[in-house]
Amino acid sequence: ASGASRDALDPRRVESFLAAVRGTGAVACELAVRSVSGRNWNGRGGDPSVGVDSAARTLVDDVLTTNADAASVPVLRAALGDADGCVRRVAAPLLGRVDDDAATRALLDALRESAAATRAAAATGLAYAGRRRASEARDPLVAALRDADADVRAASAWALGRLELS
Repeated sequence: ASGASRDALDPRRVESFLAAVRGTGAVACELAVRSVSGRNWNGRGGDPSVGVDSAARTLVDDVLTTNADAASVPVLRAALGDADGCVRRVAAPLLGRVDDDAATRALLDALRESAAATRAAAATGLAYAGRRRASEARDPLVAALRDADADVRAASAWALGRLELS
C-alpha cells in the first residue's frame, strides 16, 4: 500500500470536489467527468475569458497529473454508491487511478453490488487502473459482460477495451 505523498491528491480535496458535483446539471456533470477522466475538455487552454474557478482548475490539473492518495479510498468507495449519478461518474475514474490494493478491491466489490448504477461505475473505474491492475480486473469485467443491466454491460465492454489499449 502506498502512503501519502507530496504528489498525491489530498482526500479532503477529493471529498470537496465530489460534494461540488452533487446535484449539478447534465452539462456541468459531463465537464467534471471529462475532467477527471482526462478526455476532451480538461480545464486548461481554450478561451482564457471563460470563468473557471481556480480551485477547480487546480484540482483538475492535479487529477490529470497525479493519483488520488490511498487515504481517499474510503471517500471514493462510498461515492461509488452515492444516490447522485454525477458523484458516481466522477468518483469511478478517481478510484481507478489510486495505485493501491484497497482501491482495486473497492472497485471489484462494487462490481458485485445490487445497484446497477454502482456496478456500471465500478466497471468504468476499473478501466482507469491500467496495466498495473488489468490482470485483476479482466475476469470480473468479462463476467460483467453478462450482467442483466445494459449500462453495466456497456461499461464493462468499454473498460475491457481501454485496458487492452493501456
